[in-house]
Amino acid sequence: MTDKGPEPFATNIEVATLANTAFRDTLWTGKYLQLTVMSIPPGGVVGGEIHDDHDQFIRVESGKAKVVMGPRKDDITFDETVGDDWIALIPAGKFHNIINVGDDDLKLYSLYGPAEHLPGTRHETFADAARSWDRAMPCGTSLNQLGGEHCTHPSAAAFQVSFLIRGPSDRICQPP
Repeated sequence: MTDKGPEPFATNIEVATLANTAFRDTLWTGKYLQLTVMSIPPGGVVGGEIHDDHDQFIRVESGKAKVVMGPRKDDITFDETVGDDWIALIPAGKFHNIINVGDDDLKLYSLYGPAEHLPGTRHETFADAARSWDRAMPCGTSLNQLGGEHCTHPSAAAFQVSFLIRGPSDRICQPP
């Protein structure tokens, strides 16, 4: 689906969420809010992250997920299993991750205030999302090479983005 923001927009969010097959698809990006839909395969993750400057609302339309949060990745203080029609509210500054612990794709939608992703962002898979950040690094530097140092995404100034790459060793990129 094409990002319809910032124009007025209405949709049947249940139908849009359940029909989505992409890891992430941005449906609407406004000045202070963004709506994305996600489809996470069994065993997959949204990806651990911290949004320093905004809150997040997640609603599970279909599937079973484990929601973990805490001050840091190594200090999880919230661990809840959720399913169809449940929500998770994620405060700014909290490390969080959503893990699909079910047997089917996890279908969810997320509201960010302000926007987290660039308008029109669409990632078919988690790997596509990870590679999109790698392509944005100067001189071909990958996030895996950054080792947790701050990096700059060329369009991130308005979108204080945090993104965690899960791999042999987890890395996080947080543009200033």
